[in-house]
Amino acid sequence: MKRFGGRLLKFMSVVFVAFTLCVPPQIQADTGLADFGFSNDREGVIELLGLLVNQDNAKDFYRGIVTELDADNFATREAATLKLSRMPVIDRALLEELSGKASPEAAIRIQRVLKTNSLERFDSMVTAVLDAIIKIKAKGLTELLFKALEARGDYGKGEIWNKSCKAAEVTVVLTDIDYLSTALQSRSDVVRGAAIQAISKVAGERAGDMILPSTGDSSPYVVWEAARHLALLHRHECLKPFAKLLMCDEDFGMRWRSLDALRKLTGERFNYYAAGNREERKGPAAKWMAWIEANAADAELNFGAATKDRRGKLFNGKDLEGWSEFSGLEPQAGGGKIAQARGWQVKGGVLKGNSDVKGGQGELRTDERFLNYDLSLEYRFPEGDGDSGIGIFAGDRGSGYLEVQLHPGNSGDLYRIGGIDIDADNGDQLRFRAMKFQESNERGEDWNNLKIRVIDGAVEVFVNGLLQNRARGGPKAPGGIVLRREIALRSAGIEFRNIILEKL
Repeated sequence: MKRFGGRLLKFMSVVFVAFTLCVPPQIQADTGLADFGFSNDREGVIELLGLLVNQDNAKDFYRGIVTELDADNFATREAATLKLSRMPVIDRALLEELSGKASPEAAIRIQRVLKTNSLERFDSMVTAVLDAIIKIKAKGLTELLFKALEARGDYGKGEIWNKSCKAAEVTVVLTDIDYLSTALQSRSDVVRGAAIQAISKVAGERAGDMILPSTGDSSPYVVWEAARHLALLHRHECLKPFAKLLMCDEDFGMRWRSLDALRKLTGERFNYYAAGNREERKGPAAKWMAWIEANAADAELNFGAATKDRRGKLFNGKDLEGWSEFSGLEPQAGGGKIAQARGWQVKGGVLKGNSDVKGGQGELRTDERFLNYDLSLEYRFPEGDGDSGIGIFAGDRGSGYLEVQLHPGNSGDLYRIGGIDIDADNGDQLRFRAMKFQESNERGEDWNNLKIRVIDGAVEVFVNGLLQNRARGGPKAPGGIVLRREIALRSAGIEFRNIILEKL
């Protein structure tokens, strides 16, 4: 107990670099372990994971804090509030319970702390530790990582889910195999999903048999991970879970991905429409399942199509093949392959957008739509000034999209164009603009690198490797990618090259 008491006092002494009660949430969004009072190395990873795992051991401490919040002395109550606010990890469920039994003033103070020490901040802390594990390639922390992830419960598909899977793949070692079987029974969906990734990494020929029971999991996202990895292992048992997901009502993207996998594996179609309502989907989904029941054992499946390289160029460096011209939010009549577009030209492997062309702004949109991906490209303003942007989630005509601003000094700002529904990183609905987190490191008139990661409606934006912005809650449906050129005060344009997309 003394050992834990010393540890508890140590983590209670942590003072955040960006204190939540004083600093706007967006400033904290460029997370790293140092932002939460921990070193950005293996020791810091282990310390933070340990705190996430050992929350239950601090119950007596929480009760003591609440007692101080009820103290007669005002200074004691203020000190207790500050102490609770500075904790890097709080037991939200216990504090909610204690709040219901506390005095009115103590309950108000607890609720204020719960509001500022939000689930969003907790998730930012989890994201930071996952990023650190991936970056430093911290081996041998699988069990500690999974137990820490269980402290939050279910995450749902999104940024933390995908990073948890990647971190599990990085940290897992061969001796974790027996524990991974246990992790497949975790109460946390993200742990079960990450365990599948880890098993595929280290279990060799045993992996398929270990993963197979997860095709009956209660979470469609875990079922998807199981089916996907069975396909990677060239196991015919991947077909039924993919077909099962065609009737997943809560996530269009899940249905769309499953349909894409089934078509590539089998070559069949059955007129299934992923965006249809349940009744419209029921018949074609039944046909898929009937075909699988009759043919799965003997069918020659195209596993190569399901596992091929998913990285490709969106801009071929020669012409505008794969792009359609836009005017505002409306596609020009004709669409399809175009040799040139007003205000755009291709020269020497570079796509040039000129802002001094009559007619104002102009847009190009990809003919293909994409769901989850990493988009990377190089851009520059050859005259040192200009105004441009990249649009994502571009749907049907007039539906709008999210613009990632490209403008010297402001690259990384996010703008809501049209009627798209999406939240800024702080959880508030994005109504017009979400400013980037920190100063730009753009290189004047030289080439700069932009990376945009889109995963199930969540977005991360990097400029020259520096995280600049996030958004969440966007469309979980395939969308086009838009290149914008804007009107400028003087003749100034934008240039793009090496536009590459990797499907995730």
